[in-house]
Amino acid sequence: NIRGIGLASKCMHDAHVMINMGVQSILCLCILGHSWALEAISKNSPNAELFPHVTGHVLQPKHTAVSGPKQTNKFWANWIVSDAVAGNGAVHAIYPMPYVLKLGRSNELKASQNPEAMMWYQDGRLTNRDGSRLELYRTAFVGEFGLGAKEIGGKHSFEVVNEGIFGLHVAVKNPVANVSMMYPIYSGMAYVSTRYFGATPKVTTERKNFGDVFAFNNFKKVGTGTWSVTTGFHHLSRKPAELRIYVLQANSDFVNDSFHLELGCYNSCLLLNKPLDGWIRVARVISPGDADVLDAHARAILVGWDLEVEDHGRLWYKFELAAHNSSNTQPELLHWAYAHHQKMLQHAEGKTRIAQNLSSSQAPTKGHMHGVLGNNWLLHAELFEKTNALDFLPAAQPSSERQRLLRQETRKTLQELRKTWRHSMFKSDFYFSGKGFQKVAMVCLLAEQLLTARERSLCTSWLSRGFECIISRSKTDKVSSQCAGAPGGLFYDTDWGGLPSRVGYNATWHSEPVLHCMLADFGNSCYNDHHY
Repeated sequence: NIRGIGLASKCMHDAHVMINMGVQSILCLCILGHSWALEAISKNSPNAELFPHVTGHVLQPKHTAVSGPKQTNKFWANWIVSDAVAGNGAVHAIYPMPYVLKLGRSNELKASQNPEAMMWYQDGRLTNRDGSRLELYRTAFVGEFGLGAKEIGGKHSFEVVNEGIFGLHVAVKNPVANVSMMYPIYSGMAYVSTRYFGATPKVTTERKNFGDVFAFNNFKKVGTGTWSVTTGFHHLSRKPAELRIYVLQANSDFVNDSFHLELGCYNSCLLLNKPLDGWIRVARVISPGDADVLDAHARAILVGWDLEVEDHGRLWYKFELAAHNSSNTQPELLHWAYAHHQKMLQHAEGKTRIAQNLSSSQAPTKGHMHGVLGNNWLLHAELFEKTNALDFLPAAQPSSERQRLLRQETRKTLQELRKTWRHSMFKSDFYFSGKGFQKVAMVCLLAEQLLTARERSLCTSWLSRGFECIISRSKTDKVSSQCAGAPGGLFYDTDWGGLPSRVGYNATWHSEPVLHCMLADFGNSCYNDHHY
């Protein structure tokens, strides 16, 4: 809605306005001092004429208390979408990295950090006899540990109670016993944590007893509120896992000696001796020297994470920690970083730094992660200034001979598009139609640089007519045959709060409407971004 641009006057200094055509949501990027702030001027529903409001998506949101639009392209999406086969998306894993998480039968939070990937080569699984290329790999889920409670079982459902940019909070309640748990889950978290509200913690494992080796072994208390244990046999992992377990009060201090973790369930679970108003945290010890680093930062519990963007390619990760005892020093967060984070990380005054004497962690994808210490990260994209200066064409002018060649090829393509622009731009769905619109638009940009004003106007007239056809079809107006094949517009889906393609949306006439939704327009109606 172009009229909304007038609202941009509330942005201070330089402002860049982004408009989603027909959607009454206009965003301003304002320079406020040295900081960029992303401010929504309007959160009104999209124009109902262009985007008819619909409900009843074939894949419904589940297990979420989040009001308004839901995240559809985050690592936790499996847990909040109904599954057409299983009926519950939570049976699938999520990948915050380096840990992989699942919810167990008793809604316990199960964690895997299995570094042993299974490889398939072009000549067969796990072999490479003829030097063929790697075809695929898979890292099996090995539930090293699970965090649950004695009072909470499978009949008590879980619920996502908070979503952010980088993570979520999941709550599990037993309303009869008036106890609950909360799992704060964030990308790159160094510990798997559970906040207990009056429930009795129970730590389990998928590892099994095998011969003289139990599911849990070498269990011992190693410090105040700190225990160590080694896991046993699992058919998908040759190596046992050493775990560090921390029990903390609600103020993030370690519990006193009245709390005891005890072996139970024939050495296959650990039970706290009484209910807890506080935290259980677990981290895998990859090498013996890791334990000291993990112990030193166990009190820093991540419960929130914000993003602040500045000019010149700088951005901040602002981490929020759980409440801590103000009489003690503020704990310092330990968090995992990918290689690209390390390249961008600014080590300002030594407050943010790579953790020393801590092993790297092999994530299931994207390689090794390294521990970083600091409650705020400053990241800088060094190429920002150069990429920001890039234009559509190189800064230097081509030679006269080169210009003649470019002009000749552009004019030739323009002549071809006289006959084919509709065929290029009208492919019924948005995916392939979008490619056609981009092709024609690129030619128009070249025409602006190289050809006459008349030729440029001819080219842009095709784009204009193309968009008019999309708008007419979006409004369900009667359209001429000249618009045949133009994309049919978007719906406003009130279930998820998104704008999916109408192609494939709730195709009840189809024998498999869910499958059709996942495939039509490359799954756009089911919020699939196949480039993601």
